[in-house]
Amino acid sequence: MVKAMGLTTASLYYHISSKQELLYKVLTTGIAPWVEQLEKINATDLDPMKKLRLAVENHLSFVLDNPNGVIVFQRERRFLGAPYKDNYLKQINRYDELFTEIIEAGMPGGVTGDPRLMRLAILGMINWTAEWYNPEGRLGADDIRRAFSEIVMDRILASDDPTK
Repeated sequence: MVKAMGLTTASLYYHISSKQELLYKVLTTGIAPWVEQLEKINATDLDPMKKLRLAVENHLSFVLDNPNGVIVFQRERRFLGAPYKDNYLKQINRYDELFTEIIEAGMPGGVTGDPRLMRLAILGMINWTAEWYNPEGRLGADDIRRAFSEIVMDRILASDDPTK
């Protein structure tokens, strides 16, 4: 990777003190825009269901636009050690809290279940997209965004109350 960037190992370590620091920078650079955008969505005065749709579409857009980064996020974050891990987990926990709040607020009457478990199901489904999505495949990014929004809004969070 260093050679592909036109660097030497020595020049890389002039800017980065260790592999741990490099992994930390990759992971935090990746998660920061997600957290920032989710905070903006949560701070709006939009209807809770619209916030949830935006949160789902935001997360999915990031995954579709950065599949390699998401794969690093999914596979490599477990190797992050202290003190980097604690700082990184604060960002992850903030994102999870915000997404859970948005789900709780957007749960229509009649929907029962654990919002945290719903968050794990929704984000797991979306994150897995990085493994199989092909930009030149049968479905484009907009098709997948629409379909996943529909799955979350109309199926996962469908009201048990037939009048709603």
